[in-house]
Amino acid sequence: MNPTLTYRLAARTDIGLKRSVNEDNFGVFEIPGTDAAFVVCDGMGGLKAGDIASSEATKAIGASLTESLAAGDEPTAALGRALRRANEAVCRLPRPGGGSGDDPTIRPGSAASGSSNAVIGTTAVAGIVKGGQLHLGHAGDSRAYRLRGERLERLTDDHSFVAEQVRAGNMTEAEARKSRFRNMITRAVGIDPVIQPELRSLELAPGDLILICSDGLTTLIEDPEIEEHLLSPKFQRSGLEQQVQSLIDSANRAGGTDNTTILLLRVFGEGDAPAQSATAIGPAPERRDPSALLTQDVDASAPRNKRRAASSPLTTLLAVAGGATLLALGALLALPGARQAVGFNLLQMNGLKPERLLATPAPPPLQEDMTYDKPVELARAEIARGDVLHYQPGKGIYFVTKSTGQGRWLSKTGSVIGKSAAPTLPELPISDDVLKARTFTATDALGNLYVSRPALKKIEKYDPRGGLRLTITGLERPEALAVDEQGTLYVVDFNAIKVISARSKLIGPAPKKPTGPN
Repeated sequence: MNPTLTYRLAARTDIGLKRSVNEDNFGVFEIPGTDAAFVVCDGMGGLKAGDIASSEATKAIGASLTESLAAGDEPTAALGRALRRANEAVCRLPRPGGGSGDDPTIRPGSAASGSSNAVIGTTAVAGIVKGGQLHLGHAGDSRAYRLRGERLERLTDDHSFVAEQVRAGNMTEAEARKSRFRNMITRAVGIDPVIQPELRSLELAPGDLILICSDGLTTLIEDPEIEEHLLSPKFQRSGLEQQVQSLIDSANRAGGTDNTTILLLRVFGEGDAPAQSATAIGPAPERRDPSALLTQDVDASAPRNKRRAASSPLTTLLAVAGGATLLALGALLALPGARQAVGFNLLQMNGLKPERLLATPAPPPLQEDMTYDKPVELARAEIARGDVLHYQPGKGIYFVTKSTGQGRWLSKTGSVIGKSAAPTLPELPISDDVLKARTFTATDALGNLYVSRPALKKIEKYDPRGGLRLTITGLERPEALAVDEQGTLYVVDFNAIKVISARSKLIGPAPKKPTGPN
């Protein structure tokens, strides 16, 4: 704890050079007993949706933090409650009846037809500075960094499909940056009934610079470049407001393809107090001339909930199907060896490895308009954990026992055919709300996506373009799932492994690709 520290803050949101509207939003809150409190949000959902989501989340977070801290809550508890409150507020928003043509965040056929299935949500990074500590809560791929000395440290982990692939060892950082699925968010405010925000606290020291930003900066500029920018003599000589502007300018020089929001918090030691009190720079007015960079000065205490950011379409696909993890429509087909297995390698993500490499299956007898039998129990010889299920051609169905954490293999008829050599993995205790909010996915060889949603007691099937093909019901709490070559589904339902048999007409092998020159 270091009560002698003082702080200065500046922030701004900018529309960028390619978007017609701004879905980003930020709030700086004057809360008694804190040195600073703030949030940066990046809305999702397209015209008149993403901007509303980020605005509502900003307003809900500010109100909740004020209420919780006044009641004596600890900062991390207050942040968790604020993000959950924001999630409830965004979930209550009406879904739009239409969208712009360049808005792929709204599922094709849903918003345009006036349905209520359009995705609306927002990323969020919220912070409280109190007693020499920074407390953070976040969901999504907006980020927090700390520059200490000459080292830039990322303080948040992206909740995105490609970030999970990097952490699982299935993709490099360079591949993730180039992937067309890099904006597929796996956790955000408003896209699931229950949210599990990520929380952390850290000590601050004189000279620290905290950077909070939306992905309008980080999509275009890599961490080493951001670090170099922050350490440059020109940046170091500038005032905090000019430093904010310089980061926005750098994103626009790199293409300005997205809205960019920058919030900087500078930490000062005793005797090195800032010349001015905390301040915030507001959003630039919407502009039609992208070369015009405008600035509007706003007092830090001005209520941010009265500032309505404009909205804009995202340029890459965000998950549809209403689930936080499902943002991977056809994503496996873009990864090396994608057709070797179904799902994005749950074994690796859970620290397990199959006994042998998966063999590429022959072209499966799949077709688009398949029908499915009612779910029936395949095996309950041992109670299965809900978070791991995997199908391996020529081997069978892999699951992990709930009681021992030991891997087992089942045949397709349900008999236990062997144990796995992988180490045991005890199940981590989680709350019932979190368990219900989890979403599981699998993909078949045609690129169809299957989404298991425990809270809604159903499995949804989407085609590679994101269209909902059918819904499978008759389940109690479907969790991890897998699909075989024939399209038959296997799912852990209340710790029992069930099979949902697919019915289809056989189709011939896929046409051979030409071997000669184009």
